[in-house]
Amino acid sequence: HNVLNWLVNTMNNKQSRKIFIDSKISLVHGDLVFHNLLTDKEKISGVLDWERALFGDPDFDIFRLMNFKLSASAYKDTGNDGKNETGYLSLLLSKIKSSGLIDDIEIFDQKYQIAKASYYLNALYWDAKSNDPQKNIQNTLKEIEKFC
Repeated sequence: HNVLNWLVNTMNNKQSRKIFIDSKISLVHGDLVFHNLLTDKEKISGVLDWERALFGDPDFDIFRLMNFKLSASAYKDTGNDGKNETGYLSLLLSKIKSSGLIDDIEIFDQKYQIAKASYYLNALYWDAKSNDPQKNIQNTLKEIEKFC
């Protein structure tokens, strides 16, 4: 299946994995998602919920936001995005990418492919344990196909 090949090839790409080894290490939040951000509607004014903080790749928090946007987009598709998370996250990620916080966008994108594959493997795991695994797995596979 195309999706499984994409997941396996992405996770096994030795060249991309080496990029993580060469990454700098800094403090990362660990759970940077929509609900943990305070804003004054113009800029972020605070970040809550630091119990998952750790030292790691500084791009991890941005990947977490991007993956959360994938989830929020799925809610929007079903009409359940009452807080407009998708729009907010799109704007926030656009500002992050244009801010200079990302040193090398090409390397960032390569690392994000692995982070996204990991996110989808995790989603499939939770789908399999859900109340309606067949439906949820099919929905996740449809999402993954957009990237293959």
